[in-house]
Amino acid sequence: MSVSSRVESMTNADIFSAFASQLFPVLYESFPLPVKLPKQNFVDELESQSELWDLKQQQSMVIGMAELLEAAGKMTPENRAKAEHRQSALEAKVLAKSEKLQHMNAIFDGTVAFLLNEGFIRSDDDRNFQLTLKGFVHLNKRFERTGIQDGARYIDRLVDLLRPDKFTGAVSSGTLSSLIANIFGG
Repeated sequence: MSVSSRVESMTNADIFSAFASQLFPVLYESFPLPVKLPKQNFVDELESQSELWDLKQQQSMVIGMAELLEAAGKMTPENRAKAEHRQSALEAKVLAKSEKLQHMNAIFDGTVAFLLNEGFIRSDDDRNFQLTLKGFVHLNKRFERTGIQDGARYIDRLVDLLRPDKFTGAVSSGTLSSLIANIFGG
């Protein structure tokens, strides 16, 4: 099952969990330096924009072929009907995919806003992000005189689960939601 098809069955909370589980390892690995969190990179992990571009390219090719046949005087009523049907089908797919990507972008923005508002991360004026002490605590890290000490390693479990070779159907959105709930103290 592809990541994109799994996203179709995910709730907003599941998608939030997936985004949070992508964000925390990036923030942890860059700590203490603030880091950019390019939205499109994170959204593409769950819902690839390349699929939308492919659909738009297919749509353009169907329109172009229909125009060529029409210009050459070789457009039959049967071919016109097929072209119109294919154009309509592709138009519906493009619209659905565009709406899904808008929804994913909104959830990403909501995830970052939640993490900021709850004090897990902070942002500077240039939209660079950094873990806060509260974020560290929820990753079971603590500052001591000798350095940063580990508690239970939720972050390692997240990073391991999200490796592309491990993120399969076996890692369900429920699993990610449970892991995120543990991180947030839920």
